[in-house]
Amino acid sequence: MELRRYAALVWKWLWLLALGALLGGGASYGVSRSLAPTYQASATLLVTQATTPAGPSYNDLLGAERLARTYAQVLTSRPVLLGAAATLQLPASYEQLQQLVSVEIVRDTQLLIVSAQHTDPEVAARLANAVAAEFIRQNEQSQLARLQSSRGSLDGQIQQLGQAIADKTAQLEAQRGQPASAERDARVAALQRELADLEQNYAMLLRNADEIRLQQARAINSVSVVDPALPPERPARPNVPLNTLLGALLGLLLGSGAALLVEHLDDTLRTPARVEERLGLPTLGVVARFAHDASPAGALPVLDPATPRPDRQHAQRAQAAEAYRALRLSLRFSSLERPVRSLAVTSSMPSEGKTTTAANLAVALAQGGARVILVDADLRRPSLHRLFGLEQREGLTSLLLEADDSAVPPRLPLQPTSVPGLSLLASGPIPPNPSALLASARLQRVLDWLRAEANLVVLDSPPLLAVSDPLAVAACTDGVILVLDAERASSRAAASALLALQRAQAHVLGVVLNKLSPRAGGSYGAYYADYTRPDTPGPDQGAAPGVPTLAARADERG
Repeated sequence: MELRRYAALVWKWLWLLALGALLGGGASYGVSRSLAPTYQASATLLVTQATTPAGPSYNDLLGAERLARTYAQVLTSRPVLLGAAATLQLPASYEQLQQLVSVEIVRDTQLLIVSAQHTDPEVAARLANAVAAEFIRQNEQSQLARLQSSRGSLDGQIQQLGQAIADKTAQLEAQRGQPASAERDARVAALQRELADLEQNYAMLLRNADEIRLQQARAINSVSVVDPALPPERPARPNVPLNTLLGALLGLLLGSGAALLVEHLDDTLRTPARVEERLGLPTLGVVARFAHDASPAGALPVLDPATPRPDRQHAQRAQAAEAYRALRLSLRFSSLERPVRSLAVTSSMPSEGKTTTAANLAVALAQGGARVILVDADLRRPSLHRLFGLEQREGLTSLLLEADDSAVPPRLPLQPTSVPGLSLLASGPIPPNPSALLASARLQRVLDWLRAEANLVVLDSPPLLAVSDPLAVAACTDGVILVLDAERASSRAAASALLALQRAQAHVLGVVLNKLSPRAGGSYGAYYADYTRPDTPGPDQGAAPGVPTLAARADERG
């Protein structure tokens, strides 16, 4: 059920959703086309960490990945970017270069992708390659500086040890030139031992120096370009198709939000579900808008000939006629436990279609075989006599103004209509005080006279919130139908009208949603389709098996 409700909502606001998507996509397309194209070129770097003589290990690979993350930050540092710009003679500040150059780490690899953006594809490729080359140059210089510092310290030690060997050698030669003696021989032997130790240390230091130089050369971290940047053929920005799609999606989202907001703020009773939810009343019928001319019978589609015509106007009127016949069927089922002999048709506000509904319902009931009297109880703006092309000289006011309340009038001013079984009691002369006249006790006596002449009396009463007349009429009848304009009637006004009827102790049978537009109907097309089933010919079309009709129940009551 919720899915059908959402589908109806989408169908209702489909124009807004399409408009939002069209405007969003069109605006995004226009802005994207107006922007200058930006090209992006990328160079791929391979980071290799120093390895041990035994070859690379798992720790070496992890170290290389961490080193790649470090290098990714260094690549966009001030010295590297400004050095690359100086090489290209590109007049740009460090902040501008940061907007042009980006670095991406390829996950689980030792690769770095240096990307540069520019309105000129050639400049973009040169800038990416220049940043990579400048980083490699500065990285090699930094490591060579550390190696030279280590070598300088080692060479200093070797030089000091060589000087010490030369000094010992000179001392030894000087002692050997002295006259022979035991003391001289002891000093010569000691100097020879010291000289031998120094020479041994010197030789060891030379070997160690060679090994250290070899290890340092092997321990240098290297960065190499594996894929240089090339001038791109297509711009990276703006991506017109993607931007257009995103703009359309954003417009669709805004349109959906606007539709939901309007639905949330909408207080009208557009669907039977809303009527049930907000009023707690069943919907007896749903009547869509139908076209009609200014002729008296234009508002009575139930009188149209059954011969089908392909034009849209006839289809609308045929649908409305079937809706009124379906209302007749709903009225039968709603009055099974409590038979209805008199029925008031009213509305919450003027111009909601209560007179048209009352007239068409009376015609449909008469076409179903019942004897019906249609009463124009709207003593302020009577109009039923015009619908049927009859006179208004005598009618309800004539009966209400009779002096003798106890006697049955010799003649009821009923006028036969073109529909067999349907008579009209017009309003009669318009009185100066309709409310007082309808509130008199004589109205009940008049209704008793009319019930004796027909199976069902249908009264067209004024709007509830406009005047107090319909409350007096509703209190005297067996049931009340509330007609609501599906596009204009608000929940608040309908609730106020219902509260007034409940205070008058009227028996409200249900609601007729009138003037429903096809667009607002949405998924209720299926609902209307159920209403447009052809009736079975006969005096009581559409009656369920075993269910007594209004005419039969009226005959049973006498």
